[in-house]
Amino acid sequence: MRLIDADKALEKISKMIDYCEKDTSVNGLTALFQVGDAIMDCKTVDAGLVKRGKWKFTGTDKNGDVYQCSNCELKIGLDYETNYCPNCGAKMDLEEPE
Repeated sequence: MRLIDADKALEKISKMIDYCEKDTSVNGLTALFQVGDAIMDCKTVDAGLVKRGKWKFTGTDKNGDVYQCSNCELKIGLDYETNYCPNCGAKMDLEEPE
């Protein structure tokens, strides 16, 4: 499996559709091969692993609430729980185990 840019693929396919509508000699099978070629010609997207974590409330200090990132263990004072850790970039979307 490889990741591709779907927007680029759709852009290429859209151009092919326009061409096929103008050229009546292109049949359905030929069009399918052209779509396949367009997908194969798309560059592979480099996608790194997404770090995930959860803010853990650790208490309060003189400035307010303190939370800790479950991924990098950064402790930070927050007025509200942000969607990402400013230190490691982890997406804060892990759920509590039941």
